Amino acid sequence: MNTKKILLCDDDQKIAQTLTGFFMAKGYDMTTCLTGEDALKKLEKETPDLVIMDLKLPGINGIEVTKKIKESNPETKVIILSGFSDEYDKELKKIQVDHVMEKPIGMRELTRVISDMLAGRTISGAQESASGTPKAKLLILEPLQTTATGFKEYFSSYETSGGEYEIKLAENNDDFFNKFDSFDPDVLLISVGADNAGKLSSDLVKKDTDDIPQIMVSYGLDIKKVAKKVKEVCLEKGLVKN
Repeated sequence: MNTKKILLCDDDQKIAQTLTGFFMAKGYDMTTCLTGEDALKKLEKETPDLVIMDLKLPGINGIEVTKKIKESNPETKVIILSGFSDEYDKELKKIQVDHVMEKPIGMRELTRVISDMLAGRTISGAQESASGTPKAKLLILEPLQTTATGFKEYFSSYETSGGEYEIKLAENNDDFFNKFDSFDPDVLLISVGADNAGKLSSDLVKKDTDDIPQIMVSYGLDIKKVAKKVKEVCLEKGLVKN
């Protein structure tokens, strides 16, 4: 079997570790870098099948790195992964980006996009918006108590979250897996600030069954943005109040 090579470039080390751990467990050959300059150096030595590129990077930004990738090897697939793509809308339209995804990311969604792209399948466009009121069990891994409390209060209120959620909080990996087994959550929300988030993500993949819930990784503390994504995921998965 030809193991597909992925180059991941994100300046947040914990984000990089989380995504690398997750996709290594999926069987991909992962190379990680934290700057655009480092990415270009690695690309001089090897040609990955796919690049996952953050936009906001110290020094050379993701737009410039992507331009250089496409100039030297136009066949390399590039996924832009960022919470700031609107700021770069004009620049993105000028270069050959294969796909753009907004943070926070649903890991199953990103897995599907990568699989389809590497197999040469057409990436499906935006799905029609589902309707209804989400109703789901949400397990949140967040080591910072004040942040965890804020997330719980936000998702516990229909007025703020737009859904009806049963919430459990976990402060570390052991607590997370104990509640994972007893609570049977529908959605997992993992803070990239959690210690060993990459190992936790890979351990979840190894537990993978047909019943594993939707996994989402939280980027930053923008609760409204995270809640919007959680709601979209729940509606798409049919987790709706009857």
